[in-house]
Amino acid sequence: MAATKNDSFNADELVAPEWLNAQFFEEVLGQHEKAAELKVVNVKMSPASGKGDHYASVMFRGNVSYTTEKGEFSKSLIIKTMPEEEGHKKEMLSDSYLFETEIGMYTKVLPRFEEILKKAGDETRLCVPCIYHSLKPRQIMIFEDLVPQGYTVIRDRNATVEELKGALTKLAKLHAVSFQILHETPDFLKEFKHGLCSMPNFMSDPFLTTGFDNFLEFLDKKPEFNKYKPYFKSLEHTYMKLFTDIMEEYRENRQPNGFYALSHGDFHLRNMMFKYNTEDNSFEDCMLLDYQICNICSITIDIIYSIYMLMSPEDRQHNCEELVNFYFSTFVDTLKKTGFKGELPRLVEFQKEMARHKFFELFLLSTFLPLMHGVRSNAFDIPDVLQNNEIRKKLYFLDEYVEDVKFLLTKFEKLGYCVKKRTSNMDTNKNVDSFNADELVAPGWLNEQFFEEVLRKHEKAPDLKVLDLHMTPASAKGDHYASVMFRANVSFSTQEGKLSKSLIIKTMPDQEGHKKEMLETSNIFRTEIAMYTKVLPKFEEILREAGDNTKLCVPCIYCSLNPRKVMIFEDLVPQGYTIIRKRDATIEELKLAFLKLAKWHAVSVHMLQEQPDYLQELKYGLFEIPNMRQDPFCTTGMRKFLELLEEIPELRKYIPHFKKMENDYVDRLEAVMQEYRNNRKPNGYYVLCHGDFHLKNMMFKHKANGSLEDVMLLDFQISNICPITIDLIYAVYMLMGIEDRHKNYKHLINYYFSQFLTTLQNIGFKGELPNSVEFWQQMSQHKCYDIYLLTTFLPMMCALKLYAFDPADIFQNEDVRKTMYRLDLYIEDVKNLLSRFEKEGYFAKSV
Repeated sequence: MAATKNDSFNADELVAPEWLNAQFFEEVLGQHEKAAELKVVNVKMSPASGKGDHYASVMFRGNVSYTTEKGEFSKSLIIKTMPEEEGHKKEMLSDSYLFETEIGMYTKVLPRFEEILKKAGDETRLCVPCIYHSLKPRQIMIFEDLVPQGYTVIRDRNATVEELKGALTKLAKLHAVSFQILHETPDFLKEFKHGLCSMPNFMSDPFLTTGFDNFLEFLDKKPEFNKYKPYFKSLEHTYMKLFTDIMEEYRENRQPNGFYALSHGDFHLRNMMFKYNTEDNSFEDCMLLDYQICNICSITIDIIYSIYMLMSPEDRQHNCEELVNFYFSTFVDTLKKTGFKGELPRLVEFQKEMARHKFFELFLLSTFLPLMHGVRSNAFDIPDVLQNNEIRKKLYFLDEYVEDVKFLLTKFEKLGYCVKKRTSNMDTNKNVDSFNADELVAPGWLNEQFFEEVLRKHEKAPDLKVLDLHMTPASAKGDHYASVMFRANVSFSTQEGKLSKSLIIKTMPDQEGHKKEMLETSNIFRTEIAMYTKVLPKFEEILREAGDNTKLCVPCIYCSLNPRKVMIFEDLVPQGYTIIRKRDATIEELKLAFLKLAKWHAVSVHMLQEQPDYLQELKYGLFEIPNMRQDPFCTTGMRKFLELLEEIPELRKYIPHFKKMENDYVDRLEAVMQEYRNNRKPNGYYVLCHGDFHLKNMMFKHKANGSLEDVMLLDFQISNICPITIDLIYAVYMLMGIEDRHKNYKHLINYYFSQFLTTLQNIGFKGELPNSVEFWQQMSQHKCYDIYLLTTFLPMMCALKLYAFDPADIFQNEDVRKTMYRLDLYIEDVKNLLSRFEKEGYFAKSV
């Protein structure tokens, strides 16, 4: 190799170690070719890759000429081994699992994956043949050289969209087959547990530990980015743990609905080679390389990594969504083809997981992306970057990086990523960001003396003594807004011995602010106390007399309006109930929730006919909450929705329809909600509604085998008598997931209505039974509620599903609310809903 070309290669690959000699290759090839007489005639060694292509090994190309009984031959081989030169690379890699992992991938896993694909009729090649491997006396792997087969590494340009799709196709298939194996025979992949965080010294390497500080310094020196510094500053002491938590989630904190697969782990442009047709130069194949840190983790890890390390800035800006959606559709299609027997992953759940792992994006932006821009500029040597912080600092001020950051931070801001987190001195092992800020510290009056008085009365034990009290938040951020809730684990003694109870305390906010202003003078606690102490027990009694033992509520063991508004309930969690988070409810779960609602509605219809005065106090709905109609959350919804329609060309045709409604649709909705009290219709179907029938206001119980057992409805704060349609229209938007909203909503509501009629008959209702035609006519007549929910509440629901927004910020921050309307999840929902509205004639006449 000519000296003038030395700068094109890594310094530790310019001279091959002496043991890579003719004798070594004779042994390797003799075994591989099954030719004991094989004799190496000549060996020519050269570097196998360009500078910047890789770092976690040294690689050589061996052009080997040899003879066997069959004649003279030559092979071009790629030799991958550990560095022998002392220095940063050897220190970082020598005790790692890199070669053990990669040998497992090439000799066991990838051939098995290809076999599974082949059985499904897919001849995809996931790897180049490995002809030799060893861990002792040296860590080494030898592969067939792909260059003579027409493959090349892309250098000095960005990949095209077609090339990116080729790479993502291979990744999707790799993920899909591993996803299936984890479902069927998970032990097959149990050894693949060593990701980036498992590399010795990696987490303490200055490249990682200085990255965030360098980024903060960069934000400080760029005036246009100063506004983002407080958010990133709030992460400087936790960013390494946040990074580790995401990478190690499968092993340390596996989520029940996480999408886990065998990840590539280092899915960037130099870890793949592309092949083109020799006649027309069209794209033909992509071969993935470098499986050294493959481990089981969320599928989002490779995808988020690819956004920053595979795609160009132009693709990040203009093609990212298309490429990620292409990957996911290929992933799901492959699962179908290979006969996956579990529930297929859904795009909306994948998008939620991407949002849940948003910090990985921030980590890559601040630490890895500057390196990528440095490599692409061809002005920096990777070893210099990794070992010299002054050189690393220069990367942050490359023009290309600055422009990239400008786009990405603006995007993150729109997605709500860069909202500074609240902190608290809460005494809990859980992440404080998981809870509402006003529930981190319980008020002083929730003390041992208070619980002694409550429990003495409830247990009818005047001698009861509280021994220990431990307070924590009772619910997660986003579960509710119209109260503050705490969980109390109380240990106490009576004459019968030592006992303990887990209790849920619901009270009004003490902290000054939006929530207290809106709710302080409302009737929500008066309503809910009546529901738990009078109405729901009576409803259960009526059902019981008809042979139906349905439970409509959890026992309330204490309630008071003075001196404080407070309710205390038995905790459902120890009884096996859970709130559904981070996934949509199944059809079975939705039907059970609708069954409870149908029975409740039916008994209330019966009561309104037999004893209407019994429910007369329940007259405070949504618009009876003081200031609700004037709250910016409600008053700005339609304006923001119209702005969205204006921004999306295919939706602009709907603007005139919504313009007609914007001045009076809320007035009409208020009239509908108050119809029973102010303008009762002779043929109206009126019930005691729940009022806030969404997924976080119910808890589900499953049996040990996973089958569904029960649902318990919660939160009866705005229950009032109104049209039967109110809870059902609300459920379409606030209870159902996107797919059920578009494909199953009529089926689910018809199921509800059949159970409603059945219950009326079972309890001996003496009036004329409602009929389905009238019911659906009333659903159509009240479509102003659809419009209100679509334009005001649904954006919030989409934002909360992504777990990227704080409910308090949604209600109080105009910019955050504007961001919700630009979420891809919401926009796709709007497109589908407006198309349905158009087909169903919503816009043909006045709403």
